[in-house]
Amino acid sequence: MSAPPRTIVATRGGHTESHHEVHGIAVDIHGDVLDEFGDVDQHIYPRSSLKPFQAVPLVTSGAADRFGLADESLALACASHSGEPEHVRRVVEWLHDLDLEVSDLGCGAEPPRHLPSAETLQANHETATRAHNTCSGKHAGMLTLCRHLDAPVDSYLEVDHPVQRLIAEQVRVAHHLDDLEDPARDGCGAPIWRVPLSALARAVCEFDSEETGARLFDAMTEHPYLVGGTDRPCTVVMRASPDVVVKVGAEGVFVAAIRSRGIGLALKVADGATRAAGVALVAQLDSLGVSSSGDQLDELRDVALLDSLSEQVGSIRPGAGWND
Repeated sequence: MSAPPRTIVATRGGHTESHHEVHGIAVDIHGDVLDEFGDVDQHIYPRSSLKPFQAVPLVTSGAADRFGLADESLALACASHSGEPEHVRRVVEWLHDLDLEVSDLGCGAEPPRHLPSAETLQANHETATRAHNTCSGKHAGMLTLCRHLDAPVDSYLEVDHPVQRLIAEQVRVAHHLDDLEDPARDGCGAPIWRVPLSALARAVCEFDSEETGARLFDAMTEHPYLVGGTDRPCTVVMRASPDVVVKVGAEGVFVAAIRSRGIGLALKVADGATRAAGVALVAQLDSLGVSSSGDQLDELRDVALLDSLSEQVGSIRPGAGWND
């Protein structure tokens, strides 16, 4: 193990109430380690932080160009969106262009993660659909690849489907692995593989050096709202720092690329706490000199803990290790 894990702490009444351990690593394009802490050799599920890699075959196969996908669609293919109206509308229109329906998406229906959007659905007595799922853009991309390959639509999430075989090979090559473990299932039903945390950071670092990776990263930074949504960390960070590409993964994972400096980073909150992950991401960017106090990221540096009257009673902030 390198340096000890760093911590994100939850405070109340001026005292630490809870803490979350964070493992992370930052590398540059030359392979040099710029910063590491915790167990960086551990194998983790990248979860949705893997989406840009899963979108690569959509481009390299020629499917994206054949079906005239705009950058907005490529951003959605990499997205974990909040299910806001614009996200849903774009996914539905994309599917219709493929002569497909929302029911062809293999992900389940879920309410919007954007609370006002969820409340509007409820007020209008409408039911959330599969297009509201945070991963619906990724699935629309996979279905586009199905159409291009003339492959079955109804089984596109099966491990031995042509779409998933292409994605698996891309994941293996990008992470410089001899082979992949048998996949598990992500929250949206798609296959997901474990990779070393250090390999994930290096893969993110190298992603921008390839034409397809740069194209996908361009789409994400040009359309940060589509990658996340209102007040989502990916969107907030990319709007504040257009040179930085950010992608969240469930269970406390974040990856980021600092494009002009050829830096990639990956971090994992050990207990999977989402509330700590965004704070850890910005703390890591701060430690690399990418951002500084007083910019648009302050809301992620010191997150207010509120009581039921919406009064602040504590905060979530970086703890030990970040500024040592």
